[in-house]
Amino acid sequence: MCEQLYDIHLSYTKMIHAHNFAGLNAETFRTNHLDVYPQSTARDILLGRVDRRVIVLTSPQVNALKGLSDDEIEEARKRILAAIAESQGIGGEPILEIKPTVVQIASHHPDVAVRAAMMILE
Repeated sequence: MCEQLYDIHLSYTKMIHAHNFAGLNAETFRTNHLDVYPQSTARDILLGRVDRRVIVLTSPQVNALKGLSDDEIEEARKRILAAIAESQGIGGEPILEIKPTVVQIASHHPDVAVRAAMMILE
């Protein structure tokens, strides 16, 4: 959303430890540290075209929404869209551009870093 509001052309993730990400039984780590959704799904949720419940939320995401009603979440979504439209100087539905994101991977072992990168690309 910040990319859309502030005309940011590149974003990046927090540093991800490749060993924890690519290791055996690392599904929980992957889920909690890198939430990747198809571009069309993220765009459709933000635009209100599909129910936001189609994505599985991580624990930090659930905690961020705790205590908010569906109406409050919907009002926040609408305010975000209005702010994006205003920043673009348009009155209707904003144009949501998909911009690149750099995923930072840390490892002492190149082969583990490559394995993590390949998992992210899939």
